[in-house]
Amino acid sequence: MGQIINNVIISLVLLPVVYYLAKKRKGNEWIWVGVTFLVSSFIGFWVNLIPIVYLLFCENKEIKILRGQAKQGDTDAQYNLGVFLLSKNSYEEAKNWFDKAATQGHTDAQSKSDECEKIIAEKKAEEERIAAEKAAEKERERAYEASLPRCAYSGCPNPRLPLDRRRIEKYGAVAETPYGTRFYCSRWCKSRDGYGEMYG
Repeated sequence: MGQIINNVIISLVLLPVVYYLAKKRKGNEWIWVGVTFLVSSFIGFWVNLIPIVYLLFCENKEIKILRGQAKQGDTDAQYNLGVFLLSKNSYEEAKNWFDKAATQGHTDAQSKSDECEKIIAEKKAEEERIAAEKAAEKERERAYEASLPRCAYSGCPNPRLPLDRRRIEKYGAVAETPYGTRFYCSRWCKSRDGYGEMYG
């Protein structure tokens, strides 16, 4: 009994949220509130979260009606739906509805379609620029790694490991020989290399 009372109290706190969202997006707000209250009272207050999450992400009832009218060929609905989608940054879908309205003679739809096309082209160019920068950065990283020395010990267990200054200072070793500087990925490799042991 105590659990039911707790569920009722918490539900009464959350139900105004359900009412507001249902009224704004779906209608029949009192049915939503009543069903949610009854179910949550006996199962758990967390049941309130289910309609809240659903109503937050479902399509607004006015937009749903507008979409239905647009699908039936109403040019004003097609244009207005395009304007709504444009405000939500859904440029490609917005352009699709503007094109349909323009085809049927809507006077303002073509300019909006051109606006969407321009935005889409700019976004595509920006995405290509970012992708090119990332590819160039990766290429620079590969070139840098390729320029780094590898362990001079022929029996090294990690012969392809690039040795930058930080790695050498922390884990590796260096031997200055008459034949040049020899780098090692570890002191273990240096101790087993003849030059490292001789000139270390």
